[in-house]
Amino acid sequence: MEKINSLRDAVTRHNHWSRANPD
Repeated sequence: MEKINSLRDAVTRHNHWSRANPD
């Protein structure tokens, strides 16, 4: 469960960064 939590957190951060910095 912790592994998935870390993955989801990483994906969330990546999505947030992508939204804040659209290419």
